[in-house]
Amino acid sequence: MAKESLIAGLDIGSAQVCCVAGIWDDSQKKVHIIEGKIVPCDGIKAGSVIDIQEASKSIEKAFNETEKVVNGQIDTAVLSLRGDFIESDSASGTAQISRGDINESDIGSAMNAAEKSMNLPQGREVLQMIPKKYILDGKLNVVNPVGMEAVFIQLEACAFTAASVNLKNILRAANSIKINCSAVYSYTAASEILWRKEEKESGCLVVDFGGYTTGLVYYFGGILQYSDEIPIGSEHITMDLMRKLKTSRGEAERIKIEHGAAFCHPDKFQNRDFDYIAADAVTKAESSRQEIVENAIMIRMDQILCYIAQAVEKRMGAQSVPSNIILTGGGCRLELLTDAFEKFFDGIPYVRIGVPIDSKVSGKKEIITNPSYSSAIGAIHSLYSNYYASPDNVSLRNSLSKIGVWLKERL
Repeated sequence: MAKESLIAGLDIGSAQVCCVAGIWDDSQKKVHIIEGKIVPCDGIKAGSVIDIQEASKSIEKAFNETEKVVNGQIDTAVLSLRGDFIESDSASGTAQISRGDINESDIGSAMNAAEKSMNLPQGREVLQMIPKKYILDGKLNVVNPVGMEAVFIQLEACAFTAASVNLKNILRAANSIKINCSAVYSYTAASEILWRKEEKESGCLVVDFGGYTTGLVYYFGGILQYSDEIPIGSEHITMDLMRKLKTSRGEAERIKIEHGAAFCHPDKFQNRDFDYIAADAVTKAESSRQEIVENAIMIRMDQILCYIAQAVEKRMGAQSVPSNIILTGGGCRLELLTDAFEKFFDGIPYVRIGVPIDSKVSGKKEIITNPSYSSAIGAIHSLYSNYYASPDNVSLRNSLSKIGVWLKERL
């Protein structure tokens, strides 16, 4: 393992930086995760840099602590990005096949054509393009065209574009780790390691429950249909508890995790009293679990669930209800979260906490089963999945390595 090239996945989250280190296990065709670290960050909010010095320190600390534990040099890092500066769009492009059978170069030509067709406004650029389907000679729809014969190939893709200034600030902050970085969209990266094939076919909504934001990724018919983000997350529950209990942010977070719940399930919820320290860091106070759940957490959860339902309806129509829901992200630590989703989205087959699929990810159990690490793990996995970075990113060409080029140099 020491001889393998170590890769870091860095999730630039709502209020923290998460770093994992792993390798590509070529014999098993999956990512093997060795270690991971999470570092709080005051320099990043909702995925955007608000203090570049603090952001740089946090990224460097998360990276260095991870590299130290794995006892090896990490050669490459993939940044997992989120935030309202990233938008999703559709793109399509056509290319003529250079020879009888289709190869990766032909797909790259179609990707270039798709990007050029977008006519992005000044100040925006393509972060990542994810192929949805391919059409050969205008008739045959295929999922993977490599090795097939055709005269023309048309590609339809989900294109994720980002505000250039936000990207540059994140990359500048990431310069503290002094290695080449590529970047992917956080929510799709996380979702790709969580779904099972039958879920992707029948339809599933992946909900990435973060701190200040919540990401939504919807699959149906075996392909990515759309991705979205709502400006609310688990950190808002913490702030509600701060106000209600008149305590510090750290104490409110502890109370949320140790005593909170998303839903007062009649068979699963048990009330209890608990002590805590007030905002002055001296006064002792007391509350009950039922009090904070009913009068703080559930109120905010209802708002979050309504936001999710409205986003799904806007994209898929008034009658759309997800077939299945997969939950991930740091907010999943809230007890009875799946019960709250099941009650709200009544009638869906099931809601589950997402755990990386065995065929895609292996490694340290406490890392790969922790939803807080999903986006960072997904960032590494994206190097080996059907993902492509922007084929021609002009303004970031010198600082952002392209995933396709990275693979060709190392495989």
